[in-house]
Formats: sequence, C-alpha cells, structure tokens
Amino acid sequence: KENNLTTGIVGIMRDITHTEELKQKIMLQNAQLNAMLDNIPFILYLKDSCGRCINVNRQLELIIDLPREKIIGKTANEIFKSKYKLFIDNELRDFDYIQKDDEQIIKEKKGHIIEQKALCLTTNQEEWLKIIKSPIFDRYKNVIGIIVVIENITKAKAIESQKETFV
Repeated sequence: KENNLTTGIVGIMRDITHTEELKQKIMLQNAQLNAMLDNIPFILYLKDSCGRCINVNRQLELIIDLPREKIIGKTANEIFKSKYKLFIDNELRDFDYIQKDDEQIIKEKKGHIIEQKALCLTTNQEEWLKIIKSPIFDRYKNVIGIIVVIENITKAKAIESQKETFV
C-alpha cells in the first residue's frame, strides 16, 4: 500500500497435488483395512498402552451391543463386564486382571495366545475364548498399543472333548 492505495499484491503458491493424492490413497487404504477388520468372524480391537480401546471391529459392536463410539476409550473390563466373567483359578473374575497381562506384554515386547474359559452373562453358558494379544510398535520399537483378537472356540472344544471321550 502506498498513500492508502494498493499498488500491488504478493501471492505465494505451491502445488499440493501430490499431498492430496497421498491423502486419497491413505483414505482408500483405511477404508479397505476397516472393511477387512469388520468382516472377519472374530472380535478384534486395538488398545493404547494404557489399556483404552482405540479401534474396534463390527463383531465386537454386535457382541457387546454398543456402537463403536461408545466402546472407544473404555478398558476391557468396562467393555466386557456386562457380557463375560472369566474363570481364573476356578473363580469367576472380571476382566480387570487383563491390565496385568497387558503390562507383561508391554514389558516383554511380545504377544501370546491363551485359551480362557468364560461365563457368558447373557446366556448363563460357559464358553471358551481364544485370546490372541500382540504388541504394536512405533518406529523406535516402543510398544504403543496392543491388538487383541478373540475367537469363540466353544464348539471346537466340545468336538475335541468328544474325540477324547470316543478314543
């Protein structure tokens, strides 16, 4: 401006085509990943290193009968307390013991697979759950979360028991 009159305009431009293409590619990959996760026949969820749920699949929503927005941010104990109790040393317990299990996974930086007997509170039936837990690492090999996959293996356990009885 000169004497309160505009004498010129300065503009800065840059080509953001590549950035926008990358955004679109990431959005497509995210949609594809969510489609895969939502259509596998297991419960699957991701939690941060504090044990709070950060992402879930559709199977968990269906089993717990809550939308993912109401599940995200909760701990396993908060998520499952209305659905399951676990048999630990032949005692029924909440999912609060999972916190100790998560701490071990974070400390050792390796996952594990366990088969866990549980009581389904909605049906009052005993069920067997196969729980697979694996750490999620950042680029510095620090554990930033845990992925959890839960499969109901009650029918497989029954078949295994029948085979043993038959033999």
